[in-house]
Amino acid sequence: MKKVRIATKGCFGYLYIFDYMRFITISLLVAAVFLLACEVEENAMKVLDLAPYGLPLSIFAPDSTEVQVKEYPFMRDINIRKDDHFHIQLYELPSGPKNPEEEKQRQIIAIKKDPTFLEIIKEYDKGFIYSKQADSIGIDYDFRYVRYIGDKQLIFQSAVLSNFPLAEIEQMVEAIRDQSGD
Repeated sequence: MKKVRIATKGCFGYLYIFDYMRFITISLLVAAVFLLACEVEENAMKVLDLAPYGLPLSIFAPDSTEVQVKEYPFMRDINIRKDDHFHIQLYELPSGPKNPEEEKQRQIIAIKKDPTFLEIIKEYDKGFIYSKQADSIGIDYDFRYVRYIGDKQLIFQSAVLSNFPLAEIEQMVEAIRDQSGD
């Protein structure tokens, strides 16, 4: 390949066009890799032990996730939150019959009565993801997931009054799914 000399002398002395283009291409590639590496770190999930909050359960959550517990006479409301992109609300109730499939069907019937409900997007043995009309032009997503631990029924969902895109809902569902049974 014939190299063409640039007519001007810059801070690098005389440069060849081919060398200059190679330098810019490599610089852009390094910058892109650096930015992608930062994004992966930001979304990294770690094990979050909920035992200090009275649940013998671990889930995956972003680093520095906050957990808040509200006690009510008939239930506990546990919020697991990291910024505006990860917010799981967990209702802990006394357990009735331990049938996750039956409870999942009750949850589906209840959310289908909501006028903002659009459709079930994905189903699991113990839960589902669904879409809802956020406003006249937007669509949001939510989920329900049921687990039983001892004499407790746990119902997971995204935080009430929060709006999440599908990718963030899928990340939350994967964080709480019982990998051994679903």
